[in-house]
Amino acid sequence: EADRARLLKEKQKLDQFLMQARAQLSNQDFRARAPQDVVRGAEHREKVLAEQHRKVVESLERLG
Repeated sequence: EADRARLLKEKQKLDQFLMQARAQLSNQDFRARAPQDVVRGAEHREKVLAEQHRKVVESLERLG
């Protein structure tokens, strides 16, 4: 049960970070004005967060 609570808390945190990253990347003004390395960094961050989120969700599903 402690693992489940920890994973739920982690999922909530990742949900928030992922939503922020995706909002930033969907902002065309950001994409137009930011240097390409900043945009690539944001894209990389979104991919890492999405992968972490997927793993947490899978862990929660295994716990039931």
